[in-house]
Order: sequence, then C-alpha cells, then structure tokens
Amino acid sequence: MSESRISWPKTLAELLTIIVGVLLALFANNWRDTVRDHAQARAYEARLEQDVASDIQQYGRAAGEAAAIDSAAVQVLAAYRGREVSPRDAGGFVEAVLRASWMPPPAVSRDTYDDLVSTGSLSLLPVGDREAVGAYYRQADVYADREALFRQILARGYWRDPASVLGPDLLPRLWKAMDAARGGAADADAVVVTASQLAAIVARLRRIPDFEAQIGDVRNVMAQREAWYATHMTAAAKKLRKVLAGAT
Repeated sequence: MSESRISWPKTLAELLTIIVGVLLALFANNWRDTVRDHAQARAYEARLEQDVASDIQQYGRAAGEAAAIDSAAVQVLAAYRGREVSPRDAGGFVEAVLRASWMPPPAVSRDTYDDLVSTGSLSLLPVGDREAVGAYYRQADVYADREALFRQILARGYWRDPASVLGPDLLPRLWKAMDAARGGAADADAVVVTASQLAAIVARLRRIPDFEAQIGDVRNVMAQREAWYATHMTAAAKKLRKVLAGAT
C-alpha cells in the first residue's frame, strides 16, 4: 500500500488561483460600485446645477419685484400725504395700492438637496462640492429666517385686508388684470376705475392710522429684500454653480 503524498507546489498553485480569483471578483465588484457611485454623483450634481440656475432666475425676479413694490409704496404715500391722483392714472394707482404690500418670497429649489440628505447620498459628492452645497443651503436657511422676521414686521397694515381700501368689487378684477399682466396679456390699466371709486380709495387710505409708519416698514423690508436677493443669494448661487460646473 503506497503512502499518499501531498504535492505542495500544486496545492499552493490551486490556492493562489482561488485567492487571485476572489481578489479579482472583489476588485470588479468595487469597480462597478465606484462607477455607479460616480455616475450617481454626476446625476445629482447635474440636478443641483438646474436647481441653482432656477434659483438665480427667481432671485432676480424677487429683487425686481421688491424694487417695484418700493416704488408703489412711494406713490401711495404721496397720495396719502395729499398729492392728487389724476383719473388718467387711476389704473396704475390702484395697482400701486395693491402692490405696496407683502409679496411671497422666492422658493429655493430644495428637492435635490433634501433627497441627497435623506438618502445619505450627500457623501457621494466630492468633499469640496459637498461643502459648497452645504454652505449654499445654510445661507438659504438664513434667508428663510429673515423672511419669517419680515412677516412679523409686516403683520399689520391694510394689506392684510386690501379689500378694505380697494373695495370688494374692484379687488378681484384688479388681481385678475395683474395676473394677466405677468403673463404678458394685459396690464392694470385694463381695470376701469371710476372717479368716485378713486376718490373713495384715496379717502380710505387717508383714514388709516399710523399709515406712514406702515409704509416705512414696507420700504425697509423691500430694501433689505432687494439687497439680499440681488447680492447675497445671487452671489451664493453663482458660486455654487461654478463649483458644480467644474465638477461636471
């Protein structure tokens, strides 16, 4: 009976083949994961670029709207102080009365960022990009806090009930005309304001107590808004867009 012998070279070669196969499989799996993560990160960054581009447009519109509201406030204040409003300017004046009020703030595009945070995918982004994204949305949170403060400042005044000044019949027609104007279909002058309506509106304005202080609050808030959106948030958005463009 012959004694079996182990062929160590052959055994080692087989073991080495197994080890190399396992390592290659792990490497291939890791490579696939890396490619997938990279593609996912690029897709997220492309979405973020679109979000930021939309935000920049919104900030520009918000800054312009704030400036327009400030101009409307000046016009209304002049009438309150006794300046006569010509019947020819009645349409523009009633629009100014309505515009010299609260405007909804622009909504920052957060869907992609919230998705990144909730799914834990923020870690897929390169460190520099991740830091830039976080800095931008932290600044957006600061702006949201400022908007809450603005709402508190303007939580008084006739704009809580514009119908009390403009009248319940005129107000819905004016809203409709202003909405059409935003779409380029019409303007506020399309609303016919009679001489008696105009006189009644001016009289109601002049009976509002502490009106000058209210208009002062509006102008102060709109000046801050114009600077905040035109300068701070726009600069932050453009900075992030530049970072993301470099990544893609």
